[in-house]
Amino acid sequence: MTSLRDIARQLTEKHGTPAAAVAVFDAMHAMPTPGKGMSWDSDNLPDHIAERVIASAERDLARGTEPAPIQQLIEAQDGLDRADDALRKARAVRDDAIRRARRANVPVTRIIEVTGLKRSQASAIANA
Repeated sequence: MTSLRDIARQLTEKHGTPAAAVAVFDAMHAMPTPGKGMSWDSDNLPDHIAERVIASAERDLARGTEPAPIQQLIEAQDGLDRADDALRKARAVRDDAIRRARRANVPVTRIIEVTGLKRSQASAIANA
């Protein structure tokens, strides 16, 4: 009998990647509870349950794909990176428009109304 923590540690050492530990916990969430009076926090899961968890985690790792939570994290981070790039580009366009507006003698108060920036921010951008 063993615990999920032990299984995760063994697979992480075997595969040399922390994705193995995540695969163990993905396998756990895909299965029903271990049995009457038992929980996943137990330090002594029955051998047949431990074998099922190991087999499921090994299958996930053999497919060469990251476990589901890692895939979601990667997708979310990619989305954030794309949003950061879009925001950076939009700010560059806005800053350029503020500079052109100031060169065209548009009052700073009008720029503030349109952009919602503070006076100091608008002035700093216009004078850059």
